[in-house]
Amino acid sequence: MAFTSATRNAFSSFLIPSLVTLGSTTTIRGVEKTSCEVPHVVPSGLKDTPILSSPQLVSSTSSTISAAPILHRRMTAIGRFSLGSETLVNPSVSTFFLALSGDATTTTDTNVDTSADTNDRSSRGMSVSEFQSTWTQRKMYEKHPRFAYVVSRHRDGHFEPHDRNNRENHTESNNLNNHNVETDSKHFTESFHPILRRIDLRKRIESLLMEPIDVYNRLWEVQISSGTLGSSGAVPLSTIRSKKGEIMNVEKDGKDVEDTAQQPPPIETLLLFRAHHSMADAVSLVAALGDFVDQADELRQTIYDTIQKRKITKEMLGIWARWMANLRWWVWMVLGGMKSLIQHGILMMKSPINPFLEALGLEEWPTSTGRSISWCDVASVREVKNIARVIGAADRDNSDGGDGNQGKKITVNDVFVSCVARAVRRQLDELENEKKLVNKDVNIETGSKTTIRSDIGASRWDINVVVPVHLSGGVLPPGRGMGNLIGAFVARIKDDVGTTEKGNINNNKGDNHGIKSTEAKRSSSSSSSLSSSQLSSSSASDRLVITHDALAGPKASPAPLISFLLARVASKYLPNAWTECILRRSNANASVAVTNSRGFQDKVTINGRVLEAAVGFFPLPPGLPVGVVVQSYGGKVSLSVAAEKWAVPDADRFLLWVLEEYDDLRREAVGKVKPC
Repeated sequence: MAFTSATRNAFSSFLIPSLVTLGSTTTIRGVEKTSCEVPHVVPSGLKDTPILSSPQLVSSTSSTISAAPILHRRMTAIGRFSLGSETLVNPSVSTFFLALSGDATTTTDTNVDTSADTNDRSSRGMSVSEFQSTWTQRKMYEKHPRFAYVVSRHRDGHFEPHDRNNRENHTESNNLNNHNVETDSKHFTESFHPILRRIDLRKRIESLLMEPIDVYNRLWEVQISSGTLGSSGAVPLSTIRSKKGEIMNVEKDGKDVEDTAQQPPPIETLLLFRAHHSMADAVSLVAALGDFVDQADELRQTIYDTIQKRKITKEMLGIWARWMANLRWWVWMVLGGMKSLIQHGILMMKSPINPFLEALGLEEWPTSTGRSISWCDVASVREVKNIARVIGAADRDNSDGGDGNQGKKITVNDVFVSCVARAVRRQLDELENEKKLVNKDVNIETGSKTTIRSDIGASRWDINVVVPVHLSGGVLPPGRGMGNLIGAFVARIKDDVGTTEKGNINNNKGDNHGIKSTEAKRSSSSSSSLSSSQLSSSSASDRLVITHDALAGPKASPAPLISFLLARVASKYLPNAWTECILRRSNANASVAVTNSRGFQDKVTINGRVLEAAVGFFPLPPGLPVGVVVQSYGGKVSLSVAAEKWAVPDADRFLLWVLEEYDDLRREAVGKVKPC
């Protein structure tokens, strides 16, 4: 699944609610009786104020309504942080889709009519009843009880069972799968399948990213629909061509062309998930959904084996070695934590205004006009790792460090942070030029002149990037339920001086999901005034090395852990209005957040249907205009962009800029490979 590291992760360098809100393990509070409560109502018209404050409990002096005993589960501190920091236009809700292809080879749905017409898409795609019965039979409520809970109206900062029957008589030994149909219907719904490729699905996701969830009624939901393969745009084009090619084979299993022409068209099922951060972070949520796939046992065994190897390696150390390792950790935590706090304070002072506001000439954060999103496949994981390895080794050869220089250990995340940073600069340049063009029209009447920049891409922007980090390595150990364990750090990516002319994006490797470039090639005159040294320093590989160096320090520091701990303190002791303000300010006016989500290495199935794609979208917190998710699944890397429309009016174009920079990296890496 493509969601294993973060999708609204701690978006400030030191106070961040996490991709799906941080936290730790769930603890059980005692059973207590509560009095009649006053439901919390969000006043209409609120825009940038927190949408959830503590429910108030009142006791009537004339008559008291007794409530049945309720077993509460304490919410993680970061879960409370997400509830307190979200606003009506920045809900703490993760949104992602799973795209399945094919018919079910094994079904747990006893209500399915197997005699139905095989050409009927509704009978061949996954139905709500099939999803619900599979969910129940695979004991998802038992394995991950938070799926069965909602935010409590009776006790602040706690969950309570969703089902009223379980709520009135519930213990940990109860079977949480005993949910009634009415309860499940709030989680599983059937929706219309997108018809216009990418357009319908894009509009639906853009709307859902702005829509809060009633956490007193449900914490998560999934919309299910089915249609002809490729109709929604969720399945990559390469997969569609492969599936249709199998049907169009002249001879397959002894059938001729006429026989194969009579076969029903390939089918796809779209599962569109939404989940509130107070329930779990995105990494934990996707890891939990690993128990829903057909290969769940194998996946759990792989995680168990990996953990056991780490334990054995640690146990092989002597007592003295372990003591020294613990001492080094505490020194690193104390001294590194102090250094991280000081560096972050300096970073905040160096960033008095968000670059997007500066480019638009604004002093205050504008009212949100909606979201702009896009997504596509980029390349294979192997190709991206090879590019990182080659450019890192080339830096060793080009440096003056001598034999002791081992080169740069550039990661996949470094590659795409560099590409995204380049796209952000181009977007900032474009916004600034558009603003100056408007000012020029106004100034013509006064006779004044306005200089219009023509060097789009030759940026002067130093931008701050938020990088969420999952503190448990992106996995759920056996026996641990969903939780919130995400921190983050902020890194400053220095401006690259100069520019290079871009080629046509249509030459880009990989499947871009049908995205077409609408940008004309820029004139090379924009770089004519630059010196050769400036041009040399502005190559894509040089920008990658600069980005790697900027990320290396914070990545090796305890900054993510410090941010996690501070967010817990803020959620526990500060009012909701303060937490929202801290979240907005503590990201050091970052321009973008880039999170890396590692999914399954091989494709998995659900009831025999192949999971072809899993794409998540970054839920923007207050004060952050752009979020990018770098996700891997089935050996391929994909990207998704979610941005404020006033900052990124065309997310498709923004994503094409990212792909252009990656294409430059690929070409330069090929040129750096030494012949054998």
